Amino acid sequence: MNLRTLSAVLMATCCAAFLIGPAAASATVVISEGELYTGTIKAEAGTTELHGEAFSVNCKKSTTEGTVESHGESVTAGGKLSSLTFSECSNTVTVLSAGSLEIHATSEGKGTVTSSGAKITIHGPFGINCLYETSNTDVGTLTGGTPAKIDVDSALIPRTGDSVFCGSSGEWTGSYTVATPANLQVAPAKPQLQLSSATDPLKFIEGEEKEITVEDPNGKVDFTLVKVELKDLKGKWELTNAANCLDKTVKGGQGVICKVQVKCVTKGETEFTAPITWEAGKQSSTKRGILKCP
Repeated sequence: MNLRTLSAVLMATCCAAFLIGPAAASATVVISEGELYTGTIKAEAGTTELHGEAFSVNCKKSTTEGTVESHGESVTAGGKLSSLTFSECSNTVTVLSAGSLEIHATSEGKGTVTSSGAKITIHGPFGINCLYETSNTDVGTLTGGTPAKIDVDSALIPRTGDSVFCGSSGEWTGSYTVATPANLQVAPAKPQLQLSSATDPLKFIEGEEKEITVEDPNGKVDFTLVKVELKDLKGKWELTNAANCLDKTVKGGQGVICKVQVKCVTKGETEFTAPITWEAGKQSSTKRGILKCP
């Protein structure tokens, strides 16, 4: 329960920053109302339970609070918890350390929450105390929404101290609702590349030259624009100033990145390609657009 709650709380904090799983870090971002969120995250839970070998504990209330401290390229979203509380419990629960959380985006709108450094002692009957501590421990799933929720479903929290009668771990269950912010979403951090010109759509007339802008107006992550080039499908085209977009380092949400000139020499179509990489080159994709000169 406490650990479970802690897991959920950590999850909530992570939510503020959205990310991946314990084995491999992947870029994740936390978003609120369409914008990157790096503020305070508060979560509340009703009943949470911790089932151990010696005894079980349930708490009717739990709260947690933290701030998103990391997110974006090559990192998971996460941060330290500033507060973690449990109240109206069947046994005394002492929070020695709230720890920190990370969120790992796994699918559309969801993320795995992991906890590290959370330490909780459960005081049981007959002087039996159980110390539980997380270390990159998978504690549950965060589902984005209004509000976002963190489900702690039978998370195994390692026992690291006190009585051997407590067993090797405790099983936590519970559900947290994110109260602040009202809307919270988690997503993989990916560049949002687009092509545009002063006159859209990107259509030409024979002999016309246009300036094409390659931009990332709403992206949330840093990336590298490798190059831009044209692939002739039919007709003849000319590309100039391509060096403006060669190995271009781009900051998320920067806006205008680079501009090139494209000319339709003879009628036809061409494919405009712009390969990009992010997460230190581990992720890549190519933006493609068809330019027409009917």
